[in-house]
Amino acid sequence: MKDHASSTGAPSTSDSREEKEEPIVARTVLRKRAEDLGEEEIGSPLLVDLVSGFLADASNEIPVLQQHVAAGRMQKVETVAHRLKGGGRTVGAEAVAAMCRGMEQAAREGNEERVQEAVDRLPALLEETQAEFQELMGESVGGEVQSESTS
Repeated sequence: MKDHASSTGAPSTSDSREEKEEPIVARTVLRKRAEDLGEEEIGSPLLVDLVSGFLADASNEIPVLQQHVAAGRMQKVETVAHRLKGGGRTVGAEAVAAMCRGMEQAAREGNEERVQEAVDRLPALLEETQAEFQELMGESVGGEVQSESTS
């Protein structure tokens, strides 16, 4: 079993985060979003579009984050991480949201090393998240997740 506390960038402190592993995708959130959209199935085209949009936006933010980190713009990193955290929570991408929460906190504290570690792990986590969404919702979820550094 994976240790998402360390793999997501979330702080691994004694706040029981180590014991409480974040799921990659929260099915209950997906079901709630489908309900909110008036859909009966989590594989509905409207929900697939919402999730695909999140995955595309998150993937597009990777080079932006890399540029901000390289330039030492931690406030910008904090802003992008906050936005990704909210998007992840909206669609049930809990592991991405947890990683971005940790990245946001590290940026706020000026911990560039921890921010860099999270930014480096984000592409692989997005790929894993997309794979789980595809398993749950169908192969049409998402596009190509950026996996290489573009900086």
